[in-house]
Amino acid sequence: MSESYSNRIVLYKLPAFFPDDNEIVVTNTIHSVEKLDPNRIYLLDFSRPLKKRRRFGLAVIALHVPVIHQGEEAGEFIIGCHADDPYFKDIKKFWKKYYPSAKKHQLSDVGGLERIADFATHFPAFCQ
Repeated sequence: MSESYSNRIVLYKLPAFFPDDNEIVVTNTIHSVEKLDPNRIYLLDFSRPLKKRRRFGLAVIALHVPVIHQGEEAGEFIIGCHADDPYFKDIKKFWKKYYPSAKKHQLSDVGGLERIADFATHFPAFCQ
């Protein structure tokens, strides 16, 4: 398995904890829904705009995807999604459908250091 493949985005729905359609869990390290801890996850943050990175002002080659920790009210982090990622088209469709909207469910309140540690767990490639 190449390193670029291991850094791919994975999306999950956890309707027992986040029942709304716009509450989509995102990670690139946990590849089994059973291994997700609902108190330590990130969701796509549809309250902020999706930013497109273009080549020569034309073709979209990557997305800057806002994410929000389940324990935050306002998201602060952004991850990257390249055009060759399997979820690239889905993410664009989700933003078209759900932006602007905010997540409604918060399972637990967590501090800043816990959110940073959770971000590093889910998105280690974006912490270098």
